[in-house]
Amino acid sequence: MARKEVDIHLKEVGYINCYAFFMAYLLMAIRGLGYLVITWSTVVLLGGFVSDLGKKDFWSLTIITLVLTPRVCADVGLKEKLMDIWYSFHGLYRTIFATLDTKNSITLAYWPRGLLAVVVWLCHLLVAPIVVGPLAALYVCGPLLSAGISVWRLIEHDYGDVMKEEGCCNCMKDEDSHLQPALNVLYTLALLQGLLFCYRCCHFPFSFYKGIFCAVNSCTDVIETTLKKNPILCCRFYASFARKRLVRDVAKEYNMSNDEQLVKAVKKYLSETVSRCEKDPAFFKETNLATYAVGMIKSIESLESFVSGARILDVLLNYALTVKDKRPRRLTEEKQKALTTDLIGLASTSHVVKKLLQAMDSTSPHGVAMRGIAANILANIAGRTPLMQFSQVIQSVGSLIDISQQQLEGECAVAKLQSGLQEAENYRKLLMEKGFDILHKLAADQENCRAISNSQGLRSKAVAPVRSDLLHLMDHEAWSTTIVDKSLQVMASLVASPGETGAQLRNQISSDKEVIHGMERILRCCGCSEHVRILSIEILTHLAMDEEESLRVNKESRENFIRMLPSILTDDAKECSIRELAGEALVMLSQSKSDAAIILKANDHVVRDLTKIL
Repeated sequence: MARKEVDIHLKEVGYINCYAFFMAYLLMAIRGLGYLVITWSTVVLLGGFVSDLGKKDFWSLTIITLVLTPRVCADVGLKEKLMDIWYSFHGLYRTIFATLDTKNSITLAYWPRGLLAVVVWLCHLLVAPIVVGPLAALYVCGPLLSAGISVWRLIEHDYGDVMKEEGCCNCMKDEDSHLQPALNVLYTLALLQGLLFCYRCCHFPFSFYKGIFCAVNSCTDVIETTLKKNPILCCRFYASFARKRLVRDVAKEYNMSNDEQLVKAVKKYLSETVSRCEKDPAFFKETNLATYAVGMIKSIESLESFVSGARILDVLLNYALTVKDKRPRRLTEEKQKALTTDLIGLASTSHVVKKLLQAMDSTSPHGVAMRGIAANILANIAGRTPLMQFSQVIQSVGSLIDISQQQLEGECAVAKLQSGLQEAENYRKLLMEKGFDILHKLAADQENCRAISNSQGLRSKAVAPVRSDLLHLMDHEAWSTTIVDKSLQVMASLVASPGETGAQLRNQISSDKEVIHGMERILRCCGCSEHVRILSIEILTHLAMDEEESLRVNKESRENFIRMLPSILTDDAKECSIRELAGEALVMLSQSKSDAAIILKANDHVVRDLTKIL
């Protein structure tokens, strides 16, 4: 089986995953040295030199073997084991208090039982300091204790002197004995393991040490101040700097630095990646922020996990789709396209899309901000995944672009809103923009156009900004221009749809007189933007060139549009792009005798004006 390639060019993989991989192999090295020390002490020394050992070395090796064995046999990391120890302490004290039934009334029958409970309670109290406490200390400090003993024995280095003083009959001559080299190797291995253990402890976050101390001392603030000021614990600053720097660099790469919640999410990603890699070092190849975000969205643990995952995925999609112009040097164009495709593929899984659609719906409990995030994600993947296969799409998108008459009246008074209401209103406007973005991308597919055509409610909401004359109702306010522009883009895609679906859509739109009149008002208005007028001409041209059966539905509006084209073409005050588009429309329409007659009768000087252009 071919080895999976590591996406080292991804910032989180190159920084966080590789860091987690290093920490995992550091843990493996510590455990491996533990195996060597135990094997060396039991098999080589206790088995071969047990009668030659002095008392100091015998007890030193015995203690080293005993304190290292639990750590070597453990399958979990130090952090998990400490949590288990804390849970065991908690369970012990729960057991102690459970023996004292203070709710029962004090009666004569209660005293024997109460006395027995007190005795049991005292026994439990003795268990903690005598049994559980020392065992926990030995487990946590085992490598440090063995390293300390090794340093002591290496400094004294009195193996041979002890044997001579004790008069060992079975001892070989010093120059012929292998005992001293064997002890040197063992103590060196134990010392090396202790040093690696200390180095790894330096990489634990400050919250880890704080949690340990808080388990035995309630003075959290005093402990934190002491840890910060004590130069002996300067490793805490190193660990904090190393991890914070990794998180900060990754967050900066994806433009997350200004969002505290996203930075916390990246920090949590680092912690979980380190934990998973300690159990399986190959995990660092299988994870990145995208897979982590999708996993959080799929998770059913809590609402917070879903929100964090959606926010990360939203940021990653925005980064992937906008990084083209400022692509990092380490990414080739082909690699960037592949990463974008993979990211969109992850975001397009059915489970993720369903949950995003639920969050985007107006009945969602996630709030307006979360609806905006879900809408932005779906807008980014809408053109690349068949969203219409999900039954919730029409309802969810329709809830985003819905403009009721009450809402339109509220838009007229937007300047009078307070700051808090203004922020909520801005969210609603953003949702509407994202809704039209989704619909525009969906309209690029013929099958989606058929579904839109069959959904009268969604189609009606899509043309509502033009039908209601929102642009002039809001006096060409910037947001109204954006919404009308997006509505016209959707309409342009719908009327350009080929085949029977396109004919049906053109028939449906041309049958709506208010929509046609809305586009005619846009063409007559000098205050409307160039782009909305261009879109209006394109749409009306498609409608005007359709088959006779659909043209009879709104013949008057069609003729009005044709009469407007010569005036647009010959007006020097209008933009060149609009005049060119009007000329192209006239060329296509003039191929019909009836339309050519309408053009010539548009006004009294149409021929003269057209001749001047020549």
